[in-house]
Amino acid sequence: MKYAAKRTWPDKPKSWEAKGEAETAEAFALGFAADQGLGLGTELVVIEREGEDAEIQFFKIANTSPYQLVQAEPRAGAGGAPRQDALPEPSSMGSSDAGEEGRAEVAATPMDNLRPFKTMILYMIKVALVAFGAIYALGYLFRYLRSVL
Repeated sequence: MKYAAKRTWPDKPKSWEAKGEAETAEAFALGFAADQGLGLGTELVVIEREGEDAEIQFFKIANTSPYQLVQAEPRAGAGGAPRQDALPEPSSMGSSDAGEEGRAEVAATPMDNLRPFKTMILYMIKVALVAFGAIYALGYLFRYLRSVL
């Protein structure tokens, strides 16, 4: 079967990132995730490119070594009705404990979304302190040079 895939979260490209053939949509998604080196928690959509009843499937990366996928619900604005049967694929479940740990790792907290903002603020504070120290030191240097000359 011919499939096309693209990421839906955290990045959302406008065009399909990969097109190719595979036995199943999950196999194509696994290949796409491995080729792109997608990170944990990344969500992607795979669509069947041929046939009248083209099927759309949403996946979320549950583990990266080796890559494992779970069925995911489409995000708001992604189109399509949300899936009520968002269960892990049988091939992605090692044991019930491992499956629960994988889902716990994928679950993100709202504070994780603020991480880039906090990093940027800390960087700006560091730059301001270094600039203040450099200007203060140059002031002393000029005062010393004025008194000597």
